[in-house]
Amino acid sequence: MPTARPVLRKVAVVSCDIEGHSTSDPDKQFDRVREINRIVAEWVVRLGHDSIAWSSGGDGGHVVFLDPDWHADAVALLARLRGWALSAGVPLRITAHHGVAAETSGADGRRQPVGEAMNYAGWLLAQVMPAGVVVSDAFREEVVSSNADPTLRFEKPRLFPHRNLQPQLLHLLSFPDMPSAWGGRGQDDRAAFLDSRSRADGWELLYYAKRIWQVNSGDKEVAMALAGVPDKLKSSGERESIFSVLRPGQLNELLRLGQLVERKAGEIVCKFDDPGDSLFLILRGRVGVYNFEDEGYGPVTEPRHEHTVGDIVGELAYALGRNRTADLVALTDVALLSFNNDDIRARLSRSRQGKLAVDLLDNFVNERVLEHVAQTATYLVGPNRTGPLSSVGDEGSSPEDRDEAWREALRVLEEHSYLIPVRKGAVDLDVELLRQGEHGLYILTSGVVRPVDEPNVTLQGVDFPVLWVDLPELVSGQAKSYEVVRDATSMKMLYIGADGINDLTVPQRTALKTKLRDSVGRKPDDYEFDVYLCHTKRDEPLIREIRDRLTAADVRCWYDDVELEAGDLITENIQVGLRSSRYVLACASANFMASEWATREFGYALHMDVKRRDKPQALVLMLNEEDDKDDAVPPLARDIKRLHYRRDGDFEKLVALLLRRGAAAR
Repeated sequence: MPTARPVLRKVAVVSCDIEGHSTSDPDKQFDRVREINRIVAEWVVRLGHDSIAWSSGGDGGHVVFLDPDWHADAVALLARLRGWALSAGVPLRITAHHGVAAETSGADGRRQPVGEAMNYAGWLLAQVMPAGVVVSDAFREEVVSSNADPTLRFEKPRLFPHRNLQPQLLHLLSFPDMPSAWGGRGQDDRAAFLDSRSRADGWELLYYAKRIWQVNSGDKEVAMALAGVPDKLKSSGERESIFSVLRPGQLNELLRLGQLVERKAGEIVCKFDDPGDSLFLILRGRVGVYNFEDEGYGPVTEPRHEHTVGDIVGELAYALGRNRTADLVALTDVALLSFNNDDIRARLSRSRQGKLAVDLLDNFVNERVLEHVAQTATYLVGPNRTGPLSSVGDEGSSPEDRDEAWREALRVLEEHSYLIPVRKGAVDLDVELLRQGEHGLYILTSGVVRPVDEPNVTLQGVDFPVLWVDLPELVSGQAKSYEVVRDATSMKMLYIGADGINDLTVPQRTALKTKLRDSVGRKPDDYEFDVYLCHTKRDEPLIREIRDRLTAADVRCWYDDVELEAGDLITENIQVGLRSSRYVLACASANFMASEWATREFGYALHMDVKRRDKPQALVLMLNEEDDKDDAVPPLARDIKRLHYRRDGDFEKLVALLLRRGAAAR
């Protein structure tokens, strides 16, 4: 039977949406949504389901008035929502439209309006800021003609571009005691520029100044207004901005030099491995760092780092002489100034103030390179934050303790770290060529070399290998020479001074000594630990003995003496250990198989869904000869050749296997 054509009718749509709802406190989210639903419910109960429909959007939605005599009720709802938003301090966008819609039956059986009016209402809501009530011209005409409330003011009309229609005329709707404003969006650039100047908002002022200059490069009012801006410019965390030390004329020159880049929330600013000869200054919005070093996006969608107004991003590609090291994604609508690194340095270096700005930029870049190298190299912090700089000297330390330890370590090392460019055209590298009498740690950050005494070994800057360790108080110097293979024109080293390393804590220096001893002239290990000891607490005395013997043999063990109860979630601590270890060793016994937790932990290790080159290689160590049967071994490991702790020669075989740190044995 043919489907009946939908019946079209004129409706009014009152819409609302909470800005920034998803990033607010969960309790606050719950309270706000509950209040919106309570307000709408008042109108639904009073008018009845035949006269009104509610299309919820989670943190807001659309109230559709179906009866022809809707005017007073819709206006009253707008006033109610606006009054609640003001009294509760909720950033609520509120709009209204009048248009044509049809009805269908929703998945839950309730009526669901569809059509032009709903499409327009969604578009309209996306155009406004939470600074009042904005309505379409069609809604204004209907309310004015009905004389529903003579005290209403429809004011400050503006044209908004629409993708599928002619530019749309929108109005502010103000109540006698609740005026409305356009907020940031919808203003012309001149009005927004003057508004940001009155609020002394330096970054917004730069944004609108750039927009105006792109249309009229000779606008003198903009140039004059920028005179007092530099001292209002701070990066996040109150870091001094390179722009804050410039004279007005220099700031104007840089603003003209930069290219304005604008992206909507969710859009990509640049992607991993894109060419990267520029840096970005964030003028508005927030940017997230994803897919760091091409490691994928992991099990969650949280960014690895988040940057906001005044921050510089994208500087690592230039500093390291490489393509982009991550994806930069707009977390909100963003505006950025893009600068070519060579251009900005050339312009700044012409004056004393400009050179001071270059120094600030260099300090910032050095700090970012140190942070990047440390979080990549397992001999410092490593991607799982378990490297030597995370050491706190307490086996029972929490992830929070280790996190604070490495962050403090980087703060200590920042004062003693900087990039060293290798002389262009260099063919051979020797530490004496670079260090100029300074003791420290020398890490290759860009370029490719090979040790002169090991011609089959190739070291690439992308892996951050240690070329020299010259730390008299920690590790004896090793004199090695290297042959430059390629990228000699852009080759760089990260130098970390011995004075900074000597200022680290004792646990950090002790762990660093162990790591660095075998790191010189080698490709850094991909894993912080050689083996994860999977065991049950019932075997703990023997496991501690095994751990101590492995540690004495220079095997790096992850040992966690916390055993969870059946039904508990895999803890973050254990996930970190498993991700950080090349091998997982099932310490098998009758006790092991009787522990539901131990068997689940081992199964999780073999099936964990994390981004890494390979999953932990599974090994089985039988603790007791009498338990050497299948029912003492996890089912997934019964085909693996077993080693026996008490059998002559087997422990030595285990040690030899675990010390093979090139690539995991197959």
